[in-house]
Amino acid sequence: MLERTTPRTDCPTQLPDVSPPDPSELARFEAIPLGSKIQNVENWCFVVEPENPDCGKDVTNLVELGDFHREMDRKYREKFVRAKEEFVGSWEAVPG
Repeated sequence: MLERTTPRTDCPTQLPDVSPPDPSELARFEAIPLGSKIQNVENWCFVVEPENPDCGKDVTNLVELGDFHREMDRKYREKFVRAKEEFVGSWEAVPG
């Protein structure tokens, strides 16, 4: 791996301010269809909520997709990380 002994001088030290998007830009973003990203919804549902036939049915745009990802990530962590911790804890309790 490369190591530097001096700081880089070819990078900006401060980025310019960017104005927030106007409402029409947000509306345009919300109107973008999911297209191939629907596969992301299906994958999350398959892994996290396979028993829920309505999982992801209300996700229709990219804004909702972001909310959906956050919720599925939270559920995934609750469901699988806790299960892993319980399994590892029970395995460590086995003698010898």
